Amino acid sequence: DFLGSITLDLNRFPRGAKTSAQCSLDMLRTDGSVPVINLFKQGRTKGWWPFYAKDENDELLLQGKVEAELILFTEEEAEKSPAGLGREDPNGLEKPTRPD
Repeated sequence: DFLGSITLDLNRFPRGAKTSAQCSLDMLRTDGSVPVINLFKQGRTKGWWPFYAKDENDELLLQGKVEAELILFTEEEAEKSPAGLGREDPNGLEKPTRPD
């Protein structure tokens, strides 16, 4: 089932919430009231971000939250430490059904 989505600009990335309770749709505001980071300059971030869906009136509805850590590597760093090595395989889940 389709849960929701989030699209983030890596140049103006909203700083992740420290806890799930602090994570809300307010983090997605673009009026300058939300602290943002440039992931290309900072290189790493960790936190909670909201997933949303739009209702029939185009209003955002909170659909869930995700805790994630994002790290940007240079090409050389990525070749030294390929993704997935030293970790267990991900859990195999069925593909979700998404609305068109």
